[in-house]
Amino acid sequence: MKRLIEKRYLSAWLISWAFITFASASLNVDKPFIDSPIEFMKSVFDVADKVPPWSKISLGLALAAILFLANRTRLSVGLRKALIVISAPVAFYLSLIVYPFEYYPEFKAIDFFPGHLLVACVGGFILASALKKRSRQKFGLN
Repeated sequence: MKRLIEKRYLSAWLISWAFITFASASLNVDKPFIDSPIEFMKSVFDVADKVPPWSKISLGLALAAILFLANRTRLSVGLRKALIVISAPVAFYLSLIVYPFEYYPEFKAIDFFPGHLLVACVGGFILASALKKRSRQKFGLN
């Protein structure tokens, strides 16, 4: 029986979602990591908790849709990975658009774009890691 969701897709999706959620929250913490790592982590979780749940869910659904659609295309694996890496920041910013910044003041609008763009791209790389190249045996190369 064929699995509905492969383990590698599920784990890449979950790690990507958690990375984007908590790494973007860590960019908005005022307490430095060097002073007290425990306090820094508490602050990261506080900021991440202030993000509305429906925004986190919409990000997760968007990442799942990106992975699903990338798997359904007939593009090469490299192009599909590039598509995922480009689409992940778009999904991240779309999930942020759906709620106002006044909801929580920790997000700094001035330095918002570059750091969060990098975080979303890394999350896209994590998500793209689920895609495998076809085995060489299928093509008779081994």
